[in-house]
Amino acid sequence: MPSMFKKMATSLVNEVGKKNLKPVSNLSCSHRFRPFCLLRKKYKKNKFTCTEFSLMDILEPHFPVPEVNQENHFEFWKKVYGRLGGAVLLDMKKKINMKMGVSAGAEKSDGSFLELQILTVSYQTWRTLQMERKMVTPEPSFIGELRSQGEDLYVVIEAIELLNNPVLGRNISLEGAGTISIPDIVNVKGQSHGSRGKQKLMTIPPHSILAYRAAKLSISENSWEILYFLDEKQKTFQNRRGMRQELHVQPGQCVENQEESGIAMSCDSEDESTLDEEFLSLRLGFETSAMSMEKIKVQ
Repeated sequence: MPSMFKKMATSLVNEVGKKNLKPVSNLSCSHRFRPFCLLRKKYKKNKFTCTEFSLMDILEPHFPVPEVNQENHFEFWKKVYGRLGGAVLLDMKKKINMKMGVSAGAEKSDGSFLELQILTVSYQTWRTLQMERKMVTPEPSFIGELRSQGEDLYVVIEAIELLNNPVLGRNISLEGAGTISIPDIVNVKGQSHGSRGKQKLMTIPPHSILAYRAAKLSISENSWEILYFLDEKQKTFQNRRGMRQELHVQPGQCVENQEESGIAMSCDSEDESTLDEEFLSLRLGFETSAMSMEKIKVQ
């Protein structure tokens, strides 16, 4: 059964109706869905998993944190009330004169009042960030782990933040009653009645994130890019080996695909001179052998 927090966040997303906006399912990790937070997701999976890292953790340090826009303040109020009742009367006059009746009812209510705002990062901020800050070197260890596991990285670009301190409540009450009468056998009449109630309250701290929108992060060499339009075929980590094979090889260069590093290696002048010397020695050896054969034939 979904928690009160998840039900509230899901209901909010349905009302806001923004494309690619997803509800946060767990209050304990809602702070990990703020703008610039990194999320991971396996290929062809719909579920995002939060991480303990931010985009700032993989970029060059000593820069101020970019500005996050706070806009579109709005309120969200929800109240649900329902009641269900029923009764059954059983009259068995053919075999035995017995009457029995059962009735039951259930009541449920919950409600919440939220004050919210939308956190966004402008396109110009992303462009400036991409031009001014490169990937940190050496790369963090968790980046290598995600690459080896074949997972993609996403960055939160928009979030809905809670401003007030609401109390989520849920009340459930059950009632039941029963009667029985058997006048032919014994003069017995019985009646019973019972009820049960359950109440849950949950306080949500301010500045919690209820919903978010993420974009895929593309990483290649020392550069990175935000992909606003989600494409499942586009991978976060580019295939270094494939990139090297697509390079145009200039004269005097060679490309060597190493299984581990995939680093392109160029042949320098020293290697060329070494090859020339070996070829010259081999040629002299053949000429010497040919002269020896000619002497043998003359003799």
